[in-house]
Amino acid sequence: MTTTSPTVKLPDVSVIVICYNDAANLPTAVASVLRQSLRNVEVIISDDCSTDETQEVAKALVDSDPRVRYHRLAQNSGGCGAPRNEGISLSSAPYVMFLDSDDELERHACYNLVTTARAHDSEVVSGKCKRHYVATDKWTTWYAPLYRERRLLGSAEEMPGIVFDSISTNKLYRREFLDRHELRFPVGVKYEDLQFTANVYAKAERLAVIPETVYHWRIYTTVMRTTITHQRSEVNNLRDRLKAIEVAAKVFDQNDKPKLRHELYVKFLRHDARISIEDVGDSVEPEFQAQILALLDPALRAVPRHYFDGLEAMERVALGMALCRSAEGIRQAKKFARHKGAQAGRLVSSGDRVLWSPVGDWTPPPTGSLEESLTDLTDNPILETPAASIRLYHNITAATPLPKGVRICGETHDTFGKFAQGPAHPTMDLRIALRGGTTTQVVPVTVTSVDAEVIRWTLDLLDFSERNNQHGTRWWLSVRTVQQGRVNDSLLCLDDELPPVFFAEPNGATRLLRARIRLYATGEGDAALRRARVPGRGAKPAHALHLADRLRSSRRAGNKKRQARARMAAYKAARRLPVDAKAILFDSHMGKQFSDNPRAISDELARRGTGLRLTWDFLSPQRHETGDLAVIRRHTLAYAIAVARSKYIVDNQGLPSWVTKRPEQIHLQTWHGTPLKRMALHKLENMHPTPETVARITGEAAWDALVCPSDYFEATFVDAYRYTGHLIRGGSPRNDILIKQPAADPAFAARLDLPTDRTVVFYAPTFRENLRNRSQAATVLLDLDRWVEQFGHSHYLLLRPHYLNRFDIKREYAPHVMDVSHVEEISDLYRIADVMITDYSSAMFDYSWLDKPIVIYAPDYQKYAQDTRGTYFDLRAESPGPFCEKQAGLHEAIARIADQPTAHLDDLHRFRAKYCGTEDGQASARAVDYLLEVMAESQ
Repeated sequence: MTTTSPTVKLPDVSVIVICYNDAANLPTAVASVLRQSLRNVEVIISDDCSTDETQEVAKALVDSDPRVRYHRLAQNSGGCGAPRNEGISLSSAPYVMFLDSDDELERHACYNLVTTARAHDSEVVSGKCKRHYVATDKWTTWYAPLYRERRLLGSAEEMPGIVFDSISTNKLYRREFLDRHELRFPVGVKYEDLQFTANVYAKAERLAVIPETVYHWRIYTTVMRTTITHQRSEVNNLRDRLKAIEVAAKVFDQNDKPKLRHELYVKFLRHDARISIEDVGDSVEPEFQAQILALLDPALRAVPRHYFDGLEAMERVALGMALCRSAEGIRQAKKFARHKGAQAGRLVSSGDRVLWSPVGDWTPPPTGSLEESLTDLTDNPILETPAASIRLYHNITAATPLPKGVRICGETHDTFGKFAQGPAHPTMDLRIALRGGTTTQVVPVTVTSVDAEVIRWTLDLLDFSERNNQHGTRWWLSVRTVQQGRVNDSLLCLDDELPPVFFAEPNGATRLLRARIRLYATGEGDAALRRARVPGRGAKPAHALHLADRLRSSRRAGNKKRQARARMAAYKAARRLPVDAKAILFDSHMGKQFSDNPRAISDELARRGTGLRLTWDFLSPQRHETGDLAVIRRHTLAYAIAVARSKYIVDNQGLPSWVTKRPEQIHLQTWHGTPLKRMALHKLENMHPTPETVARITGEAAWDALVCPSDYFEATFVDAYRYTGHLIRGGSPRNDILIKQPAADPAFAARLDLPTDRTVVFYAPTFRENLRNRSQAATVLLDLDRWVEQFGHSHYLLLRPHYLNRFDIKREYAPHVMDVSHVEEISDLYRIADVMITDYSSAMFDYSWLDKPIVIYAPDYQKYAQDTRGTYFDLRAESPGPFCEKQAGLHEAIARIADQPTAHLDDLHRFRAKYCGTEDGQASARAVDYLLEVMAESQ
């Protein structure tokens, strides 16, 4: 039966919307077509004989817009193929598209696809698909690397990876192309898309790929909704998938498409087999697990062995566990993917080979078998992953409420033997942090037993601090593990089903609502805490708790204002008291670090035993290892009093805007680097700053003394602030250690646990304003895929973004690349590195004192140097080593340095003599001498 309105003559594209018992979503799908920016569209609703209100809804849509047509199949086909084929037959446009009734088209999808097809006479045009996870409202891109740029293809063989995109709905098809090759969907089978797109890729002679998003694919959890694609728990589903792959393979063979056949194998291993293996790991039904693994076994063994070589180590291991028919082995191997690189299981020796196996009872696979080769990690770089880069698998096994908290028991898999083995048990502690990363509480962990691979432990989380309750409603949990100098920080996992655990009743409104803190698992399986309502008698509705949280948030905002007023009142009151002649307050990078010049001066004062009371301020004191030093939290009442009364203040950046130095106080400014980019008034020279701006900037330089490491620093930084006060000349305190102890610190080397047979390269890109939001990871300017491919086995890369920036490093890079942004004292990294790569960072000035190669990698140099701020000199002409604007040039420079490490020493020495002044290892002593002289004069 077909219902039709008067249709627009010769539409540009026919969009076939298939549906079955989806009356609720159908209008949204159709609306996404009707609101296309390309207006001349035709909508064909192809109904697979629905039994709900779909027919009535569809007829109403037909009546509402002449571009809509409706067709109802005589009987239900049980799949997507038949309604799509009917839609093709009914279409009147030269191009067709497919849309499922629970999905939507992006507003410009038809325009972008049709205009591309017309411009290039394309038979098929494929666009980007974004997946919307309805339950969490998160979005991801379907095989994003395929759609990074526009591509015109004479054959799919020119881009064989397109086989991974086997869905039919993000594509536009020329109707004549489909008819000429008699391309239709198979009927009565599942995974019809895979078979259909295989034929499309095999037959098409003119394809286009566009980077624009065209399709929004809504993903429902199986609890919310059941779709054909998500009925993976049924064994028949896998059987149908394997049949579809077999058909696709035959299509590629018959059409002489060997590259597509190759990618189909790879896709089977990385996508199709992975899905079924995950089903096995998630299941607790032995019969289901056995049936799935029995189906997978022959399919995996039919794949030539060399196809497995391109997989990540733990992908190979998981497939090996499938061939071993071990569901528990699959579970442990898949921790790597589930928990972003977490290592579970153990390593066992077999002759001269190293094999992965699950913890627990285990029968090794037959010697020489495929499954043994897949679990063989002997020559895999994953074995060289440093201790600091491993994500240990810490899992909670039990949680019991206590009167004032909760007792948590767990176990840690030490797959690589970095922590379980040692003269004593490792030390461990739990760290509770807000989502932004600020640590709010540290809880000791008691190790109860250790065997070769597993550390078992317990902890009592008592008196969940009121500070936690004041600063958020969700907290992440991580565990720090230390053994023989090696340090590891890894998130805590919660993989096991545990009864709900509530604890730590807060005060106030949440107490009336029976609110507690709940231990729960995130969507990624990590353990976390959140404020939640306790079910049971007397509990208020959930919306009441949400209202309470909103009130709490509002109250927190109000509290901040009140706290600021109270802090200011305390500061003003403290200013009326005499300064404390023995108090000295230290700050580094505005409370973010325990490092740099202030730390060097603090260490020198502590060494001399001057009698001064040393206090450090931090935004998050728990994050810093300061020994016996007194610490306070920045911007608190205690800080307000300390900054008002301390006789001496030493920092390297600046004080809060609400602080005004008292005349009797001594403020020693040490600054945190030698500038390349123009500073303060220098950067405003072409902007005609107002007198008020000039006064504000010069007012910031109301220091009593300034560390001045070089004549260049005096001509740039000192002049930029019009500073006329006392200069402490002769080097930077932070560089003393580079002169006195240039070799790597053994304790620091043990902590990082780097491979000893590789060249250590330190990459320190400078701060970039457009990457300032640390809540969002930015793209590393260095292409790490290319770097690892060329240097992964000979070099180890330490990546340290500016402290105001953050980068994410993919888990598979761990054997080759480490994020060392957690290292506070950059001089430790200078000393352990053999080569430094930077762009415009002041690190180049300090590192030059080690006489080790420096490479400048500045892919955005033109933009950086020519912006309105400008630089003090032409870095390209004055570079301390090779200057590279392209990564290929960087690679060439690194390779040359490996052969001739001293080739650029002349450039380095010339740069150092011109810009870096002198360093004799006594700069800290001179700074302390200044402070003691002032102290003596004031007594």
